[in-house]
Amino acid sequence: MSDQPGSSSVAVLKYGLVTLINFILTILIVLSITTITGDLISGLIAIIGFPILRYVTGGLHLKSAILCNLVTSFFMLLSVYLYIDYWYNGFILTLISMLILFIFAPSGIKRSNLGRQYYPLLKISAVLIVGTNLLFQSHVLALVFFIQALTTASFSINFVKKLNL
Repeated sequence: MSDQPGSSSVAVLKYGLVTLINFILTILIVLSITTITGDLISGLIAIIGFPILRYVTGGLHLKSAILCNLVTSFFMLLSVYLYIDYWYNGFILTLISMLILFIFAPSGIKRSNLGRQYYPLLKISAVLIVGTNLLFQSHVLALVFFIQALTTASFSINFVKKLNL
């Protein structure tokens, strides 16, 4: 317990506010660049797909909020501008993403109040979310989902820890 009444509430509110500001900054970066280049729809697909999957799967965390904003924006923009043909490459990435999430998700959500008994439901939800791209057939979603799936994998988490990011 803290000496100050309500201090845990302040910490929770502060964390929530910082998270919201970081999310808004990432969205602004992606939308600004994709609007300028005429790729707004692809940018919207990336900023909707990535956080929805991340919410369910968790994933690695970087030490710096600024670095997190830049890396997340970079990966969303990479997904928009790195064109791959959906049939074959995107399809394969979608299947690989489903497999990675089936093995590793959820990951890095230890601070959540959600009990471990719900983790199988999160895993199934993650695989189903990625599976929707089998219907949408979006190269942007294939890349966004693949990148997010990699953030749940232990080898990615260990690599980032070794880099001390």
